[in-house]
Order: sequence, then C-alpha cells, then structure tokens
Amino acid sequence: MIRREFTGMLPAAIAKFEELLKALGGETAPSEPIRTDCEACSLKKSETLKAAPFLAPQILKGYDASQGKDSLFSWGVACRIRHTDMKALRSKAEALGIIWLSDDGDMAYTGGLKIADFKTFRVGGDLKQTTSNMEVR
Repeated sequence: MIRREFTGMLPAAIAKFEELLKALGGETAPSEPIRTDCEACSLKKSETLKAAPFLAPQILKGYDASQGKDSLFSWGVACRIRHTDMKALRSKAEALGIIWLSDDGDMAYTGGLKIADFKTFRVGGDLKQTTSNMEVR
C-alpha cells in the first residue's frame, strides 16, 4: 500500500524513499499536526514531544504538479521529509543515492536521470528510459 504522501510518485522513487525511512528506523509521523495540548495528558508539552519517538521522520510533501516541468516534484521523484536530526537524514539519503535539494528536507531520487530526460516523456516507473520509434511532440 502506498503512503498517502507518496501518491502520484513513481514506484522506483517511492521504493527508495521507503528504504530511507526504514534506514532511519521507527515509525513515520502523520502528516497532520500532532496535538500536545490534551488535558488528559500528564506530561508538559516539551515532555510529550520528547516522549513520542514516532515524531521523526515526517513526510511533508510528495508529488506536486503545480511546481512546473522544471521541478523534480512535478515528475514524481521528489519529496520533503523532516527529521529531528536533519544531518543524519541527509547523510543516509545521500548514501542511498538520493539527491539532497535543500536544507528544508527536499530530496529526489532520479536514478541518475536529469530533468531533460523526464521531459522526453520516455521515463518509466522504474526510472529507466524507454526507447520508442514514435515521435515525441
């Protein structure tokens, strides 16, 4: 089952980001804000955040067609992930061949392809270019 945050992304990119999440360990946090102002909770807000190990990592963004053809988000190979240790996130991502795009946690897995390759419309879900005798318009 595909995570809701990864809807619209290419399967090879999803698999690589799932591998990254597994390497980080633990559960991912829900994309919705977590309420910590519950009266039934006996912990203070700061203690509640420390006591919840599932707060990292959190997937904040996936496929986004509104970004335009020059964005890896629009080609379904980029996402934004937040983690309590962003340096560890970056290190593990880069070790898996994931391109670190910004310190906001934006990253992409292209399998070595460039945006120009995606613009040919010959990239499959496995991030391999297909050959075609058909003219691309």
